[in-house]
Amino acid sequence: MIAIFGSEDVEQVVYVKEALAKQGYDAPIIDFSSGLSLNFQIDNCNEIYFDYHGLSFCQSSVIWRCTKFLYRRFGDTEEWAGEYIKQFFRKESYLNFISLFSSYMHNDPKLDFLANRKALQLFNAKKCGFVIPRTIVSNSLRDIHNWMQDENSFITKAIGEPYIPIVKSEGVVQDFIMTSPVDLEYLQDNLGKNIEPFPVLIQERVNKKYEYRCVYVNGEFFSFRIDPFQHPVMHIDYRAGGMMVDYIPCKLPQQVEEKIRSYSEMVGLFSGCYDLIEDVNGQFVFLEVNPEGIWGLHDEIMDGNISKAFARQLIKLQSSL
Repeated sequence: MIAIFGSEDVEQVVYVKEALAKQGYDAPIIDFSSGLSLNFQIDNCNEIYFDYHGLSFCQSSVIWRCTKFLYRRFGDTEEWAGEYIKQFFRKESYLNFISLFSSYMHNDPKLDFLANRKALQLFNAKKCGFVIPRTIVSNSLRDIHNWMQDENSFITKAIGEPYIPIVKSEGVVQDFIMTSPVDLEYLQDNLGKNIEPFPVLIQERVNKKYEYRCVYVNGEFFSFRIDPFQHPVMHIDYRAGGMMVDYIPCKLPQQVEEKIRSYSEMVGLFSGCYDLIEDVNGQFVFLEVNPEGIWGLHDEIMDGNISKAFARQLIKLQSSL
């Protein structure tokens, strides 16, 4: 059996289920928001028992995990609080449930936790032969200033969870931290203060020609080129362009694909969304990888070939067990 941990509200979950169905696999979706009964039982005598709406999952051999939780982390209304509480406890229940599951799971949450650490990503990428941006993580403004050496330009981005609360006239709202230029004026004005309340991640800005998003699926590659100069708001972080961003299907150089394969195999990733930059000299620079990235739009551009690859690779894994 092939099963999916995820929500039918996430389009890529639906796409993979449909792709599996076309291959003759009716993969159940374990969705905590569905209103169906689900339980797992643990005692001193028996093995762990899993049941979802009367269907036992003890016989499942391959599990694909796509537990994206798309909800606002911050707000100040009763409606927001109710939705936040539901989604928070669903997520915690998912984490407990899948951490106990003994079947063959992709991507395993324990690996995913480590794979999502940005500093560790850079270290691993360097080990796999990638060029990485010169980086510092520090809470010392003076050390950051000295590290910069008054050369080039620099950017900063979230080192972890990118969602933050913002207080506005209408109340507390959620904002998303985009990659941004370092505020050099703030840095200069606060050198005497020295220590910030928490470390920040600073990188030397790469003089880029193109950006790339590569969706990796267990040895298969689906790559897209993005022109960061398509619109001024996209120069620093192309995501600021929203729906105006053009994702152009392309083929990465073989040596770059081999580095992505090497990285994925080294950390145990079944799939992931890799972000790269091609600089003006044609050199590819590793930015980061999201083990559970959102690729539904990319699948639509590729006429469903990404979800078909997920189905193909899951079936291949199931057949090999």
